[in-house]
Amino acid sequence: RFLLRVNCENVDDERLADVLAAGWTLEMDQKTQAAVSVEEVKHLHRLLPYVDLRQSRAPMVQLVRRIRTAGLPCSDRRAVKMQKLVAASALLSGRMSSDPTDLWCFRYIWDSPDQQEILQGLVDDLMSKVEEGPSEHPHARRAQPPNPEELAQELDQVETSLTTAPDAPSRQLAIDRLSILANRCEWVTDEARRGFLRNRVQTIFAKGSVSG
Repeated sequence: RFLLRVNCENVDDERLADVLAAGWTLEMDQKTQAAVSVEEVKHLHRLLPYVDLRQSRAPMVQLVRRIRTAGLPCSDRRAVKMQKLVAASALLSGRMSSDPTDLWCFRYIWDSPDQQEILQGLVDDLMSKVEEGPSEHPHARRAQPPNPEELAQELDQVETSLTTAPDAPSRQLAIDRLSILANRCEWVTDEARRGFLRNRVQTIFAKGSVSG
């Protein structure tokens, strides 16, 4: 009945008090601020049929076949409907054309918890064969939102690479890596950390332009 499933477990026991306090605060405060407007959702929905799926279709056929070979159910009907999610992934990544990285959502078509690891492995194997790009969805290679601390460390490494690059090709490689990190930074959930990382990216880009 459900196209996708997400496993939502209880928090650790030592954090239960924090959850109760936060939940009670939300119950009392009915003011909510939408992350996206209704009009924006409608606009994306209207664009959905115009997304070009040709680049992801062959990899999708291969993935569905591997899922079935592994003994997991994936009906033709579900596969057809999954195309909408593939198109939505492309749209949310700023593209009107899908690519194989948009197939990340197949991680969540499991019907029972024991199927999660198998699907994760099949999708991860597919992603390992696809070159990482700046416009791919951040969930393509990871099941969780980007970790701001890890991103900050990677930005430090890129900054060092830029300042010590011995030649133009090495510098361009660092700039390309920075572009990928910049896209991932935009998906950090905490607004303050996202803003900090965004400023770091701009600063490093500026240094790269000067050194180039």
